[in-house]
Amino acid sequence: MADASTPILRCSGLSRAVGKSILLDSVNLDVAPREFLVIAGPSGAGKTTLLRLIAGLDRPTAGTIEIAGRVVSSPRRVAAPASRGVGMVFEQAALWPHMNVTQHLSVVLRANHVGAEERRQRLARLFDQLRLTALRDRYPHELSAGERQRVALARSLVLSPRLLLLDEPLAHLDVPFAAEFASLLIELHARENLTTICVMHRPEGVNAAASRYVILEQGRIVESGRGEDVFRSPRTEFVAALARTMNRNQGTEGTKGTQETTKRSLHGG
Repeated sequence: MADASTPILRCSGLSRAVGKSILLDSVNLDVAPREFLVIAGPSGAGKTTLLRLIAGLDRPTAGTIEIAGRVVSSPRRVAAPASRGVGMVFEQAALWPHMNVTQHLSVVLRANHVGAEERRQRLARLFDQLRLTALRDRYPHELSAGERQRVALARSLVLSPRLLLLDEPLAHLDVPFAAEFASLLIELHARENLTTICVMHRPEGVNAAASRYVILEQGRIVESGRGEDVFRSPRTEFVAALARTMNRNQGTEGTKGTQETTKRSLHGG
């Protein structure tokens, strides 16, 4: 088993092109166990492409992806998404209209041959953690946007994945629901020792939990590091604009202060 110093995810020379369009260009990225990595960048920077490659929903043009030391993607071979130990929440909740909340989770467990008693225990735990118990018999059209996103999150966690991938999880939520969902993500990440990769155009909602930022532009990583380092001396106009927005939203507390405040609240301090 890999120790804490061994990357749970390694992308080496990862590229994706469609015709003459380069979506991702020679990306090298290591992610350590229990990191909360935020990937930000302007529209078209390659953020969602990177997540899709990690999840196994697309094939790289060049380079490899390793998860827990196993090569799962290369130009010649792509391991099935279900075999990677990855859970993914898409920008839209992508729920099945004919299934209620319980069925959304149960069908995943049955497909992976999880026994009845284990299914019951996992469902009870997730319903409690994500405050879904009262909604367990409801269908997607009976749920708010925030509730649907919580169901999508529960579905991604039901098999206890090694990696949790989030693609713009707050993009279609109103401000109160976005704040609630961001708090839930931060709480789950800390309590469950998750390794989380969160793609966001503007990451203000989850910046308090971020252990590291990666900034993508035109398919390349242009900056990587802790928030206080990336945003103190931005090297691109996008990062400078992002830093100004985040500073306005955080007031005088700043990125580092917000991180410390959130960590204290998570641990009851």
